[in-house]
Amino acid sequence: MEETKIPQNNDSATKSNLEPTHKLHPNAKVSFPIAIGLLIVAAAAVAYYVQYNQPKGGSVGEPPTGELNSAPPAGADNLATVTNRQLSGQVTWSSAEEIDPLDIFSGTEGSQYPRENSKFYRVGEIARGKYQGADVILADVAYEGPTFYPTYFRLLRNGNEIIYLEKHSHEYFDVAFDLAKFKVDKDFTIPDLGYPDTLQGVTNRQTFELDKYAAGIFSADGLVKMFTHPIYGDVYSDKVADGDESGRPSKYGFYLKVPDSTVKIYKLNVDFIGTDNVPQITWNDSSANKNEYAYTTVGGCGSSNYLAVVSPQTVNLDRDLQVAGENSFDDLVYEFKDSNNQMLRDIYDNQYVAYAGEKVSYADFIKNHPVFFWKDPFGRLVKFHNNKFVPLAECGKPVIYLYPQKPQEVAVRLNPPGGFSYTEPVYNGAWRVFANTSGQLTDLETGKKYPYLFWEGRGGIYKSTDKGFVVEREGVAEFLKQKLALQGLNEKEINDFIEFWLPRMQGSPYYFVTFFGNQVMDSLAPLQIEPMPDTVIRVLMDFRPLEHPIPVVDYDFVTPQRNGFTVVEWGGVLRR
Repeated sequence: MEETKIPQNNDSATKSNLEPTHKLHPNAKVSFPIAIGLLIVAAAAVAYYVQYNQPKGGSVGEPPTGELNSAPPAGADNLATVTNRQLSGQVTWSSAEEIDPLDIFSGTEGSQYPRENSKFYRVGEIARGKYQGADVILADVAYEGPTFYPTYFRLLRNGNEIIYLEKHSHEYFDVAFDLAKFKVDKDFTIPDLGYPDTLQGVTNRQTFELDKYAAGIFSADGLVKMFTHPIYGDVYSDKVADGDESGRPSKYGFYLKVPDSTVKIYKLNVDFIGTDNVPQITWNDSSANKNEYAYTTVGGCGSSNYLAVVSPQTVNLDRDLQVAGENSFDDLVYEFKDSNNQMLRDIYDNQYVAYAGEKVSYADFIKNHPVFFWKDPFGRLVKFHNNKFVPLAECGKPVIYLYPQKPQEVAVRLNPPGGFSYTEPVYNGAWRVFANTSGQLTDLETGKKYPYLFWEGRGGIYKSTDKGFVVEREGVAEFLKQKLALQGLNEKEINDFIEFWLPRMQGSPYYFVTFFGNQVMDSLAPLQIEPMPDTVIRVLMDFRPLEHPIPVVDYDFVTPQRNGFTVVEWGGVLRR
């Protein structure tokens, strides 16, 4: 099978899945990550796989390794033809063709990196209507710092005029663009690029939610067709690989080919577990489950996949499992026959760390149903992991400051996919506060005053990176002051950050430290604020202790301008 390959940039990001909380200003400088993986022109595809960007110095995503199962999941279909989505005819789509970079960058300091490392591709031509004859351009704008996904800008080139299509592009809040060099069209849409927030499969139990942050290019490797949607075409998911699923990059999302060769990624809605993360299960002893569970593989302050699918070679239903109860849809759920199964022993010995006090005994651990399994609507075995015993890593003490230009009521909504473990004030669908220009907040429900909003919890897909800095223990405080100032934090915010995090960075001679910005935080914990702020700065630190320095790839920061109603959030990955 012939493939067209697109060179990959080193880092990437994505757009918010809420209405934008921050808009572009004439002086705004924004840096977006974008990296393009393999572009497929697949006429005969067994499956599709999303290849994500790889940062310098380390891999963010790689094709699955190991032998693949010979048989697809139940209900799957390996056809030699591909059914694409229905097209409007507005655009004549074509294979991606790299073109010379468009002149859209500013000449300011910091613009050299994206200018030299960004890629532009012609993917089609407007066939009718407004902008008829204009080229459709997919732009991959390089980003200095670490990110999770490519960030794509979609532009039109109409003669010498360049048009930025706001409805089909990521926001640019850190990229050194020269706004005088292109026109922003806030309203023009290309129907072929539109996909719904939710998708219905061939049965009522097959419902899916769009991950609006995920981005990538289709590649015919490692996926299997699950079903064909009557409007949007073939829907694919990862093949279930042999061996231990925990070390593989398979996300077990559901992937659709977009006409411009990018991908839309959906996640399966597990319908017997609510937003409280408590599965509706009746155990064999007639007791109702009251424990919270995760059905993704927890990592960082989020998850490494959309669904913790295990292969039959790792856990065999007939050989290893027995019926433990049933859920609210009368599906059977299963547990290990052997209470000393190696997976259970590994969780107890190596993953479970008591938050306070001593660990429970192994016998009590088993009584708490640490792991159970369920067959999803496609016949795949999914692992559910009791939240009492998952690795203790989460988004630790993110705090949100609000600085309106006048005293006013503000509503703040936050949606970390893994849920909250703690909030202050109490989060009841939103924080509703009265905010002063100084940043002091009054909770409208209780009347109590707070300097900021506080939360802990687990976000969406989280990926590690080797882009960052190595700092000696003695220099951590000064390092944090410098790097946080470069990211737009003021003196008070920096002092608050250091007060919380510095004591947690004193136990080793060296530390690897990296920072994620708005792009990553928007994907981990979507933020929506009313009224809409003018400037949003979100900073997430990740770090790990080192005995010796290691080689890393560092990066520069573009300091954002704090204009108008400003919102600032900082946090870090907390491993207890």
